[in-house]
Amino acid sequence: MIEAWNGREALHFFERLEKGKEPIENLPELILLDINMPIIGGWEFLNHFETMFPQFAKGMPIFILSSSINPDDKEKANKDTRILGLLEKPFDFEQIDIARKILEKMTEGLGVSC
Repeated sequence: MIEAWNGREALHFFERLEKGKEPIENLPELILLDINMPIIGGWEFLNHFETMFPQFAKGMPIFILSSSINPDDKEKANKDTRILGLLEKPFDFEQIDIARKILEKMTEGLGVSC
């Protein structure tokens, strides 16, 4: 598991992957993206990620994490085709089960288990 405490750290991680300074085996299988991060927030990260690293962004499963009560954030996440789902913090088992089912649907027939 790779952790980044803000969007800039996450972008630097993908930059290291691209330049071969980080083993490609460390490429995440999915991204849990917090909307409210310092320095570069979740939405800004997502736009930079897609522009700077299309080879990694294409097909990358992304879930938005949010403790936001802002209905605009929820609406934006639901309309954005890059986002598989919105998981509200604090997590509960029901949300984790929803995420697992979405990932299972994505990986059907690929020999991958979640």
